[in-house]
Amino acid sequence: MDGYDGNTGEGEIEGIKALQDESIADYTVNEENYEEQQAYLNICAEEAAIKQLTASTSSDPQEVDKRSIFVGNVDWSATTQELKNHFAGCGAINRVTILCDKMTGRPKGFAYVEFVDESSVSNGITLQGSILRGRLLKVMPKRTNIPAFFLKRGRPTRRPRVRTFPTYGHYPYHPYK
Repeated sequence: MDGYDGNTGEGEIEGIKALQDESIADYTVNEENYEEQQAYLNICAEEAAIKQLTASTSSDPQEVDKRSIFVGNVDWSATTQELKNHFAGCGAINRVTILCDKMTGRPKGFAYVEFVDESSVSNGITLQGSILRGRLLKVMPKRTNIPAFFLKRGRPTRRPRVRTFPTYGHYPYHPYK
């Protein structure tokens, strides 16, 4: 019968029982950590809800612009974390964006800081002229961009010239009649 001798060894049965005991012990340890795991999951759920709330409020660009500041003369090697730390005293920060050149990938030298509430913007503006990485920062409220499509540029439009002939009395004058 190809490898089966009809009796199972006592060592195999003991090994199976030991595996069962280990799995039961793991189960009890998991029960003890259940409360800790639930607390951690609740914290994660709250953080996700806050992120979703801020994402839903940031859908209107004008509202986001009211809560944001422009930071100019930023050093190229500055990171978003450094800017967060620099403006942390002004209020809760939603995000920091450092704009980069599309072609080279290098930073352009300015950034936008979006706060959670509008009152933090005035606190952020007070950091005008502060120094970050040896450079004076230019801080001002972010302006709302108006697309060029809606702006009237170039030469003013003229009304088309209508060619008229002089009239003599009721009938128009035609020089070649």
